[in-house]
Amino acid sequence: MTRNDALRAQLAVGNVLLHEDTLYIVESGPPVGGGDVTVGVLGEREVKAKHMFSVGDDCPLPQCDGEVVEGESAQYRECSEGCLVWQRNYAAEGDDCPSLHCDDGDVVVEKAYDGQYTTKCTECERFAFGPIKWREAWQNPVKEEAIAAVQETSTTA
Repeated sequence: MTRNDALRAQLAVGNVLLHEDTLYIVESGPPVGGGDVTVGVLGEREVKAKHMFSVGDDCPLPQCDGEVVEGESAQYRECSEGCLVWQRNYAAEGDDCPSLHCDDGDVVVEKAYDGQYTTKCTECERFAFGPIKWREAWQNPVKEEAIAAVQETSTTA
């Protein structure tokens, strides 16, 4: 394997990189001919729908052996080992309407694909729409453990 091949492999989608006590995750790698790489700060990012992990995927942290599972509702996901959590920016089907103007009612998800969502409430004329995003957060004290694990891996490699 050449040095360029090794560098390209390091920038594969989903790889976790450490720089000055900040963990980054590669969201999109370089195209075949070279080009830009997109990274996000792991545990502190808004994840677009196309970059979000599906239920059953491996947890993105190298030292976390768990998988991504659904949380208390479809609006939440988490690593089964308690490493990271994600919250979607719109309520799940059947959740209580998230509006101060609706005393009653449930959420109906009308559209949730192509990176966009549309919802409405059953008891009032409240609608919501926009791009699907997930807010990612650490479970404590996992961040420090993850940094230590990546530091250890990079010094032994």
